[in-house]
Amino acid sequence: MQPPLVICACRYPMDPAGKRKDYTDVDIGIVVDHLILAAAELGLGTCWIGAFDPVATREVLGLPDEVEPVVEANGYTCRRANSNAAVNAMTGAGVLAGRKGNA
Repeated sequence: MQPPLVICACRYPMDPAGKRKDYTDVDIGIVVDHLILAAAELGLGTCWIGAFDPVATREVLGLPDEVEPVVEANGYTCRRANSNAAVNAMTGAGVLAGRKGNA
């Protein structure tokens, strides 16, 4: 079964030359963690996906090569499989209303 919603958070490295510590990995972790917590509060099950093809993801989403995608799937736990209320609530609240190019 496929999730009804997949979120792809993206990050640009702070310093591609590697001259200073890059904290964007921490920042993106915080952002995705908050999305997971918000989804759980609404009764959604979530999964941070690490085993995906970033090249294919960039191609499908039209992302530039320097952007690192981080993917999270959202769906219903077995108990909530027949309800769309949680996804509707997150969409209506603007939690999932991000647009390409926005942080």
